[in-house]
Amino acid sequence: MTFKPLVLAALASCLFVAGCGGSNTEDTKLTLESEAGGLHVRDVPPKGPSPGDTNTFSEDVVDTDGKPAGRVNGTVTVTQVITRGGRRVEDRVGTTHYTLQDGSVTVGGVYTAPLRKAAPASGVTRPIVGGTGKYKGAHGQVVQSPEGRGLRHELDIQTPKD
Repeated sequence: MTFKPLVLAALASCLFVAGCGGSNTEDTKLTLESEAGGLHVRDVPPKGPSPGDTNTFSEDVVDTDGKPAGRVNGTVTVTQVITRGGRRVEDRVGTTHYTLQDGSVTVGGVYTAPLRKAAPASGVTRPIVGGTGKYKGAHGQVVQSPEGRGLRHELDIQTPKD
């Protein structure tokens, strides 16, 4: 009878040690900035903000030193327009793609933003769903938030170690 608890304890400690061992991922954190102005809205009937409207964008991104880092492209579709907290907002689903010097990162997800604005003042967090080049097999998250005349993009990328 005492043998079974000892075996379970040994197995649990092995799993604990294996889980706490070296990481199998490489972490990369990038902070990029883009200027607003590249947002193009396709308004479908009825006139004004409504489900089915699409917002597309394509902008250069720079690093925090102002050096060119690549490009960000994306599209979102409005799924509903609602009043929340006394303000009209859009629920959106979309994809954003970062083309960088050493690969690309693709982001997806659903979020809520003020009508016709790129992101809410508090920012939006969306999942990384893949990548190429240095970012092959990427996962993690991106936080996009308004800053100055544009957006700040904080990419927290995990990729499998080779």
